[in-house]
Amino acid sequence: MFENLDWREPANDNFRKCERCGSAITKPPRPGPKPRFCSDACRMPAGPFDANVCAHCGTKMEGRRRKFCDKSCRDAKRSEAAPKTGRPKVSGVCIVCDALFVGAANKIYCGEACARKTRDFEYRRGDKAPERECQWCGDTFRRRPTVKDAALFCSRDCGHEYLRASSAVVRISSFSVLRPRCAVCDKPFTAKGATAKYCSDDCHAEIKRLRSREYSAANDNVDRTPRPCAECGEVFSTSYGEKNRKFCSTECSKKNGQRAGKLKRKAMLRAAYVERVDPIKVFDRDKWKCQICGVKTPRKLRGTMDDRAPELDHVMPLSLGGAHSYMNTQCACRKCNREKSDTLPAQIGLFAYAS
Repeated sequence: MFENLDWREPANDNFRKCERCGSAITKPPRPGPKPRFCSDACRMPAGPFDANVCAHCGTKMEGRRRKFCDKSCRDAKRSEAAPKTGRPKVSGVCIVCDALFVGAANKIYCGEACARKTRDFEYRRGDKAPERECQWCGDTFRRRPTVKDAALFCSRDCGHEYLRASSAVVRISSFSVLRPRCAVCDKPFTAKGATAKYCSDDCHAEIKRLRSREYSAANDNVDRTPRPCAECGEVFSTSYGEKNRKFCSTECSKKNGQRAGKLKRKAMLRAAYVERVDPIKVFDRDKWKCQICGVKTPRKLRGTMDDRAPELDHVMPLSLGGAHSYMNTQCACRKCNREKSDTLPAQIGLFAYAS
């Protein structure tokens, strides 16, 4: 039915004329509003480039409306315009690639690429780079490394000579294997790169721990003045990590703990009130004097068979329900403690019954 119908010819009421140029609209009918323009050029709003002519060369352009026909006309038009700064533009020669350019009087590069090359060279290898000493030949050179452990040698030849002298290179078929020695355990290992120093992660962690300990020891501000031992009374000095140390040796620490623990276990067997009592603290509290006869009990006699040896005495004996606490303990000489045994004293305070 529609095989011989030409959509370019007005065949029904859908025929219209373009609202801008007046030509016939040859677009086929579609659902929706009827077309108002014959082409995209007519459909776009009118503007300063409605004539569609190049603003520089005057060539008539087809297609979309634009100001210039190509980039060369656009650049030429821009170069003809007066600069915004008011400074005249002059021609020059790039100092990197020797290309001609038009720009300000102080311009020395043709573009950003050449300027970046010069900046990178001056920053990395020029006068702005720091001076370094070659680890092989000792010559001074300028280099700013981009990665860690780089720029150690002035040339590749010096680097290769250093590797040949410091590492054992084992040739396997068509490639080389570096066999340096670990900086921690001094064992040879297969290195993945020329800068490898450690054979494993454990050695790397160990060197980090050593460096951290050296740094902490160098910046240590803790009080290290000599102090007396809480068990034997001898003066000793603490080292790094021992700021809360109370005993001069492990033997004194064990002896103090065993003595306090023994008395506590003995009191627990008698089902009395139990508190961890340190005999030394009780003796210091009583000023190392027997609370029964008043004789002095020197510290040096502690643990001996002398009658004046200091011993921990319970005011109310544990066998009679006394408490194992600081309130129910006192310093007594060995003679008085033996004679008192588990009997009640002549006068006793009510605090002894706090069980």
